[in-house]
Amino acid sequence: MAPDGSRIFSFHEATPSERKLAKELSRHRVSFVREAPIRHYTVDFLIDDWLVVEVDGESHIPASRRREDLRRQRELESFGFTVLRVPSRDLSDKRRTAYWVDTILSELKYQTKRKPGFEASRRRALTAGEHAIEERRWLTLSPPSPSFDRSSPDRVTPDPASSAKRPQSSRRPREPTMAELFGPDSLSFAELLKRSSWMPGDFRKDDDVDDEDDNGRKALNGKGKRRHK
Repeated sequence: MAPDGSRIFSFHEATPSERKLAKELSRHRVSFVREAPIRHYTVDFLIDDWLVVEVDGESHIPASRRREDLRRQRELESFGFTVLRVPSRDLSDKRRTAYWVDTILSELKYQTKRKPGFEASRRRALTAGEHAIEERRWLTLSPPSPSFDRSSPDRVTPDPASSAKRPQSSRRPREPTMAELFGPDSLSFAELLKRSSWMPGDFRKDDDVDDEDDNGRKALNGKGKRRHK
């Protein structure tokens, strides 16, 4: 089964509550971005590049999920974003929906919680989020080579189309040396043979080796003869 967008790019299909909020925001002429990437997160709504609106459904009720949501919210706020959390059950009620839409409109108008000194931090977080999405898409289309650099989150990744057409190398991987396997002081295989007490003549060919059957008698060798000592 082909992986869906939620597994590759951290996207998910809009829930009925999210679609309703999107419809109401559009009716009030509010521009927004759905499933906006910010660093390694993807938020439900991003408005004016600073206001994050998250719609919390039933999966956010457990205490462990609430703790994770709080940690996520604090990190987003440290980047300079303002986070509003809207319970999805409120969006099934007309009055509660109107309340949350008015809250969003009021925040956009008066910007009481906006952090004006964090524009650069917000831009970096948004750029890193877009790069993360592109990197996940590129990794899905073209598996990374052993030299793939994951150290820089702000690295511009190759275009997915060009990455998918990249020819695969036919060169076989180099076998590791004894020094690489066992350390710089290890001996080569030839040196080990020199120091060994075995001589080349001590090794027999497979067809000259005698075997014994279940009764302990000598079996025929590979040439069809019995060997006698």
